[in-house]
Amino acid sequence: MISNTSTYKFKVNGYENKEALIKTENLKKYFPINNYFLSYSTDFVRAVDDINLSIFPGETYGLVGESGSGKSTLGKTILRLFEATDGIVYFQGTNITSLKDEKLRSLRRKMQIIFQDPYGSLNPRMTVGETIGEALRVHGIAQGEKQRELVEHTLELCGMEPYHYNRYPHEFSGGQRQRIVIARALILQPVFIVADEPVSSLDVSIQSQIINLLKELQNKLGLTYLFISHDLSVVKHIANRIGVMYLGVVVEEAPKKKFFQKTKHPYTKALLSAIPLFEPSLRKERIILKGEIPSSVNPPTGCRFHTRCPHTIDACKKVEPKLKEVSPRHLVACHLVNK
Repeated sequence: MISNTSTYKFKVNGYENKEALIKTENLKKYFPINNYFLSYSTDFVRAVDDINLSIFPGETYGLVGESGSGKSTLGKTILRLFEATDGIVYFQGTNITSLKDEKLRSLRRKMQIIFQDPYGSLNPRMTVGETIGEALRVHGIAQGEKQRELVEHTLELCGMEPYHYNRYPHEFSGGQRQRIVIARALILQPVFIVADEPVSSLDVSIQSQIINLLKELQNKLGLTYLFISHDLSVVKHIANRIGVMYLGVVVEEAPKKKFFQKTKHPYTKALLSAIPLFEPSLRKERIILKGEIPSSVNPPTGCRFHTRCPHTIDACKKVEPKLKEVSPRHLVACHLVNK
């Protein structure tokens, strides 16, 4: 088995041949299901199930898949917003899985998240200045005028105005609220950000503005992103590499160009076929998957996709395929590809 290597010749924003900034080894996150007749849990939702992933400095790793595939859970487990059931998360070469107290608190400054719903993630009773500046106060970085100065500077960095400092979330549009959420994530000067479907609740015209802002901030600040989305047309505009999750596991991973031109996994092909074409004269065959995504409480034996795959063979039902490298940095978990 060849999994994600810890180093490779990757160059973007001046980074080249760097060690992975984020690396997971056999990462798992199971959620117990309470049994009302017993005092303990007998079943688990296997949201993230044995994932090996590497994200390199300065890149944007796009993570896609259907709802319920485990994308957001993986991002939150990496950040330790969820505690891992098993496995290891490395950040800048350090095992952060068991960090506690002050060491974990210090780590929080370097790793931040942008949530999907900009309005739901903002406290309606706090002004923009209070919301963004709270992290500075909690970490003992700045208060008073110094805090205001840093917040106003970060607001301007995100395309807002300094006078927005004293306004409340309900006074802004959806796009402006998402800029505020981005400013809150940036205020502690992190190096890694999980962007959890940051544009899915926005109008298409606003989506492009936010994507361009994220790319601009990455170039200015040298940020590294895990960009989570169900929309491949959005991921195409921001990601350097793309991974596809299905039922808690990664089934394909490739650099962007290979991903869109030489995809191998049947599930990935189905996702790509669903991207709308904006040229009326163009036509493409749509791959319709039959059935619903199986339960992650009791995933199918063998390949987890075999119950919906149009090309299933006998091995798919019995043996779970492992990610293997089919070409440089292109990994696929499929018996049909890895014969």
